[in-house]
This record gives sequence, C-alpha cells and structure tokens, in this order.
Amino acid sequence: KVRVLDADAGHPAAEGRSSSFLIKGTLIVDNPASGSSVTYQDNVPISWTTVGSFTPVKIEYSTNNGGSWIVPEITVSTTCVSGTANSYSWSVPDKVSSTCKIRVSSTDWQNISAQSGTFKIRGKLQVTQPLAGDVFAVGDNPAISGTKSTAVTNIKIEFCSDDATPLTSTLVGSLAVGGGTTWQYNGWTVPDEISAE
Repeated sequence: KVRVLDADAGHPAAEGRSSSFLIKGTLIVDNPASGSSVTYQDNVPISWTTVGSFTPVKIEYSTNNGGSWIVPEITVSTTCVSGTANSYSWSVPDKVSSTCKIRVSSTDWQNISAQSGTFKIRGKLQVTQPLAGDVFAVGDNPAISGTKSTAVTNIKIEFCSDDATPLTSTLVGSLAVGGGTTWQYNGWTVPDEISAE
C-alpha cells in the first residue's frame, strides 16, 4: 500500500491510503537468440536476466512457437541470482523444428514467465563412409553411409569430384531413412570424374 499524509505545519492530521497491490520481479530470456540455430546433442547455454528476488525457476521448451510446452521440462528448479545473467546448460534434444522457443518461469506465487525469440533445432547428420583415403575405380558401387538423429527421416545426397566444386550433382533427391540412428545408400555408381581430392 501507499500512504499519503498532510505535511503542512498546523494542519490536523489527514491521510489517504491506496488499495493493496503486488510487487513482482521481471524475467528476460537472453539466449537462445531469435533466429539462431542449434543442433541435436549440442550443449547450449540458456541464459536469462532477473530483476528482483526470485525463488528457483523452471525452464521449458516448445517446438511449435509456444503453442505447447514439452514434458518433461528441461529443469523444474534451477537457482538464479537477481540482476545477473543466469545460465543453464541444455543438451539439445532429438527434435527438428524451425519454430522453437524457451520459456523461463518463476516457481513461486509471482507466476512470472518470459520466452525467448524463435530459434531452430537442426537434425544431426554425419557421413561415415566413404572414409578419408578411400580409392574407388570408375564403375565401382561403394556404399555411402552414416549416422543421424532419429528426427531426420529423409535425406538428400550430393556429390562433387573435387573440394573446389559446389556439391551440385544430386545422387538421390529424397532417400527415406526411417527413424533409426544410421543410414545407408547403395545405389551409387562411381562416375568417370577422375580426381585426386
């Protein structure tokens, strides 16, 4: 409440009081930044700034622009210090989305929350074959294989015969690779593009 008193000398005492009101802190999510991209299995710092006293906060993420929040939460209770840049290391989950958000919320009566800007989670793709130093003859049919995050279910494979050339020769435009963690393509015939790179 606020109380106002008549401070004029010689006046009889008079005062007025406001109705009861609340004082709450504020939260600002600083990272991930709007427009940024993170990759499955990356350790990404989620950072936020608080103004005012806070109990531990809850951290959640959404893959549909805040339409719903993924359960389980990233953490349900992490300590934060007022007026400082607080941080929590997040291991990026096996999801793919261009409309992700982070939400940081108070866990006390203040019921305060703040959201990050929209960011992207990318799938993870790695090529394990061919290996460095492999030598193929024109007409060979070597397997091309690798690993991936389970959220990636279709891949495109391209080829170039030297490091200076963009990968513009498409071997397969869309290869269904399912929801596992490995993939393999057996349909490549080595072309007549002799190269030492």
